[in-house]
Amino acid sequence: MFLRFFAVSSALALPNAGEVVCDGFMSDLAALLSILVVVIVTFFGSYWVNKMINERGDEILSGVVSGIPQTAKTRWLMLFTQWLPYTVFFIAFLLVVGVGFLEVAREIEHPRVELVGYMCATLCMGGAAFWSILGFFLFAHMLSVLRTDARS
Repeated sequence: MFLRFFAVSSALALPNAGEVVCDGFMSDLAALLSILVVVIVTFFGSYWVNKMINERGDEILSGVVSGIPQTAKTRWLMLFTQWLPYTVFFIAFLLVVGVGFLEVAREIEHPRVELVGYMCATLCMGGAAFWSILGFFLFAHMLSVLRTDARS
C-alpha cells in the first residue's frame, strides 16, 4: 500500500518520469523521484514545525505571547496542549517517513538508488531520535521553569 502511494504520487507529479509496474513495485527512476519529492516536502515541513515548536517553547518560558503576559495556568496549558503534542507529532512524523523510506529502499533493485533510500531513512530516524532526546530535556526544563515561577 505504501509503495503504491509513492508510485502514484510520483506518477502524478511527473507523468513521464517513470513507470509504475503492475504488481505495485516501482521502477528505480520512479522510486528515486518519489524519494526526492518526499525529501523536499519533509525538509520544508520539518523546518516549519521545528520553528513552530521553538517559538511556542519560547512563549511558554517567557510567559509572553504576542506582547501579552500569560498566567501560569495558561502557560501550563500551552505546554500540555500545544508544545507537547507538536513535539510528539513531529517525532512520529519523522518516524513514519523514515519507515516509508526504508520500505521503498528495500524494494529497489539499483544499489545506488537503494543507498539513497537508506540514507533518507537514516536521516529521518536520526532526526526523530534527536528530537526525542532534545524534547525530553526541553520538556524537563519547561516544567522546572513553570514550577519555579509558580512558587514565586
